[in-house]
Amino acid sequence: MKKPELIEIIKNTIKNTKECFEFYNVDGCRVKCPNCQLKIRFDGCANSYFGVKGGCDCIIIFKDKISLVECKNGKFGSSDAKNSIEQIKKCCNFVKNNGNDRFIEAVIYHGGGVEYMSMSRVKIELERLHLSVEFYKCGHGLK
Repeated sequence: MKKPELIEIIKNTIKNTKECFEFYNVDGCRVKCPNCQLKIRFDGCANSYFGVKGGCDCIIIFKDKISLVECKNGKFGSSDAKNSIEQIKKCCNFVKNNGNDRFIEAVIYHGGGVEYMSMSRVKIELERLHLSVEFYKCGHGLK
């Protein structure tokens, strides 16, 4: 018997909850994805429906990949790096344990620049999990 896909698992668990699916801003950053199959606010919804404390801000599912998104309204610094790594790891574990067969990337949005050492730390830690890591200024659309 085929294991259900991640989209099915999410939709069957979270039903008719607009705040989990219908949103444009996360922590002060505009998150848009015109070509995605599903966008879910993960941090608050995962606590309620999946028993995951914390986690990345949202998960965006495309036909060929999954983006684990973490947002920081201001400059991305060393304390943000530590928090982002832990939050993205939780989302990565959730995705890998729930019917995923797509490429996974971590996307960090920032509102005011990125400290080089913090960016390097995040990339090293998350690449160990076989994640591609991208940094974007708030409002940049994912494709």
